[in-house]
Amino acid sequence: DPPKMVIYYAAAHGNTGIMANKIAEGARSEGINVELFDAIEIDPMQHVDRIESADALLLGSPTINTNAVKPVWDVLNSLVTIDVKGKIGASFGSYGWSADAVEQLDARLQAMKFKVPFEGLTAVLIPSEEELGNCFDYGVSLAKELRK
Repeated sequence: DPPKMVIYYAAAHGNTGIMANKIAEGARSEGINVELFDAIEIDPMQHVDRIESADALLLGSPTINTNAVKPVWDVLNSLVTIDVKGKIGASFGSYGWSADAVEQLDARLQAMKFKVPFEGLTAVLIPSEEELGNCFDYGVSLAKELRK
């Protein structure tokens, strides 16, 4: 079976969702099985098994009031019962003033013993063509990490 990546994102204005789709596209181009979810629309407790069986967890959040948004923290907080050691973790997000959310998510993933091979990817407000290219490449890079 191909490696499995799950991506959970929350978008204030849709920008982080655009990034999520581009990252997924990049990972899929390398043959990774990718599932994408809007964190606002799910019950994280119903996703614990899905995350447990995945090889990589990606979290996307805009920065609102210098923080990641609650639905994304809820996904992370639902994982206290499972062993995530050795899974790849990564974060991404769009921001206006500061990229605090992505830094916080990276720090939490590392503290939980995820393997975080790359620092989180950010875009300013609406992702530019170049930033979308970076998103695709980020997905490809993570896919290659999964294949190691």
